[in-house]
Amino acid sequence: MYEIAHPAARLGRGNTGTLANGPVSCSGTANGVVVTTTMTSYTLTTADGHSMSLSSAGTASASGQTCSLSLSSNLTR
Repeated sequence: MYEIAHPAARLGRGNTGTLANGPVSCSGTANGVVVTTTMTSYTLTTADGHSMSLSSAGTASASGQTCSLSLSSNLTR
């Protein structure tokens, strides 16, 4: 389990959430191969409460190989 920390959430204001207890790892099996994803950073930002940007980085490992990963996206409700 991971936690997104929002420093101003208790105050009802703010626009950025970040990974508070990283790195966070998650493992699963695909076609008999154990795959582990480790997130080292995770940031969600919104300026208006309706659209959000996501930026995240980490690694994915399987069968002795490790690859860097980077995610970014824009979300709108």
